[in-house]
Amino acid sequence: MTSDANRILALLGRSAHELTAVLGRIPPEHLQAAPEPGEWSVHQTLHHLWVVEARIFLPRVRRVLQEERPFLEVVDEKAVQSEWQAARPLAEMLEGFLEARRKEMLLLRGADWARVGQHETRGPITLTWIAKYALAHTWEHTAQLMRAALTAELQPAAPA
Repeated sequence: MTSDANRILALLGRSAHELTAVLGRIPPEHLQAAPEPGEWSVHQTLHHLWVVEARIFLPRVRRVLQEERPFLEVVDEKAVQSEWQAARPLAEMLEGFLEARRKEMLLLRGADWARVGQHETRGPITLTWIAKYALAHTWEHTAQLMRAALTAELQPAAPA
């Protein structure tokens, strides 16, 4: 395993902890509200992260490891996001994300990161590419959640 692969694995693990920490800073009353017009709520954002990790990234890693140059279909993320349910507990989605990330990292440890899958629109992609993309995706939405945390922190305190 290369030093880059080890570093990416460490960052994948750390990003999951950072996500958990950011979510812990957001008061429950701010979980369903969009921080800005047109943005997803914290709850919707976590649903997206969970579903993409569990139903896109993890299966792709598995297939690239188990199959020779598998065809990787585009997943309609909008259709998957339409499965969002406001009543689903935040803890359930976070645990689902963390479990998928843990499984993904276990598969990647000791793997040949040069293995290739054939993505429907991007063409040939390696495990390295998938791992980096998963990391960037987590960072992107963690930043979105950090903005939501900031919005919550800047709200005037409710009168006692």
